[in-house]
Amino acid sequence: MAAKPGILTALIKQANGVSDLTREEKQALLQDAATLISAYSELIAFIGSSQKDAETDIAFELEQFAEHIDFKYVDETREIMLKAADTIRILRLMLGIKQESVDGTS
Repeated sequence: MAAKPGILTALIKQANGVSDLTREEKQALLQDAATLISAYSELIAFIGSSQKDAETDIAFELEQFAEHIDFKYVDETREIMLKAADTIRILRLMLGIKQESVDGTS
């Protein structure tokens, strides 16, 4: 699965400006993060780590949050976007995938 370029950076930057995003933009970003986390978790499970369950729960949480975005506060949305960014960063470290820098370059 190819990750969208800069998803980690997008999550962090958009978390700071979450009130400026449309409902659809927030949902798309959270769903993309959930998809990426699920894919990384499957790779980790394939190489034998036991982290899959915890990371899959986060992916499910992101999907559910995106589905019910209309009933969430801005602070909650910011918090879950940053949680998704942290999870992606940790999974990339575990997989040895080159990290994005905060300015969006890979």
